[in-house]
Amino acid sequence: MKKVAFLNKGLFIILFLSVTSVQCQSYIATDSLYTSGIVIPINNTSIQFQKFAKDKPTVYTSDYIKEYGYKDKIFESLIQNGKSQFYLRFAKSDKIKIFKRGSNYLVIKNESIELVDRRNLVKIIRELYNCEKSIPKKSFSNSKSINFNLPLIANNCDYSNLLFRRVGIIGGYSNDTFVAEQPVIGTLALNESWKGSANNSLFGLLLDIPIFKLKNLFLTTGVIYTFGRATLNGKPSSIDLSTNQIAAPIALKWIFRNQYIKPFIKAGGIISYVNIDVKTSSTFFGTVRLTNSNLAYGIQAAIGFEIPLKSLKAIQLELNYTEFVKRNFDKLDIKISGISITGAYTF
Repeated sequence: MKKVAFLNKGLFIILFLSVTSVQCQSYIATDSLYTSGIVIPINNTSIQFQKFAKDKPTVYTSDYIKEYGYKDKIFESLIQNGKSQFYLRFAKSDKIKIFKRGSNYLVIKNESIELVDRRNLVKIIRELYNCEKSIPKKSFSNSKSINFNLPLIANNCDYSNLLFRRVGIIGGYSNDTFVAEQPVIGTLALNESWKGSANNSLFGLLLDIPIFKLKNLFLTTGVIYTFGRATLNGKPSSIDLSTNQIAAPIALKWIFRNQYIKPFIKAGGIISYVNIDVKTSSTFFGTVRLTNSNLAYGIQAAIGFEIPLKSLKAIQLELNYTEFVKRNFDKLDIKISGISITGAYTF
């Protein structure tokens, strides 16, 4: 019985902590009252609220509730065309509040409410804080970017650390090492190890997506095409090898943002569609050729730095190491690893 009682107490404590956690995230506020509890939105004009899970829920309307919090979001009651309604608050600074309504924004400044599109929202903020340069619209593309970037602009029109999605064009050079352990090429079985390197060219597109909760962290991906040739030296003959790859890397990139030139580190994975054309010769079999394609999976790590340009454009320079851990091409198992040096222009 004591064990049962102990378990019941434990379950009660866990339930209490769970309810308390929900309460910390949710609240209601009027002109004179602020109280945490459990909030369930009903529609744009009503919510359901209870102080504790055991309480009977009460329905409140936007005429009475001035503000409520729900799932880390804040909703305020605003009067538009004589009717009160809850609106999601995107961002707030010392001079302005921004709310979303459809594809447009409700802006409250100097006790006036104005409905604007994104272009005019950027214009209003620029004029409000007397910024000399135009604010790029892409830095106000969604709620997360507005919420993050508005305080930066309010702080002396600081554009240097604005966060937004970046698209870029990438090009560069890679030196890949190929090792074939006792390869079988067509009907020809070779009993030695072959090793060589290829100097490749590469180009492609990249995408950097900011993770706003960790302001220095980006999710980076893209599409990269690489092509080149290698000679693998061994006995009794060599292997001529040419490759074409279409790769899709995906990685996390940490940027040290407090400097003008911003260094970064990056780590992640890569999946590549590799086409390999192999040719070798022997005294008995003559010239033997094999062409095969397959998916290869690998890991990569990189260091680099970013140099900002005008209008939030930038140049990125990067040194990258890649190693494929799965790379079987029919009966030809080739280990592939390489170092690349790339440059990218992002905008």
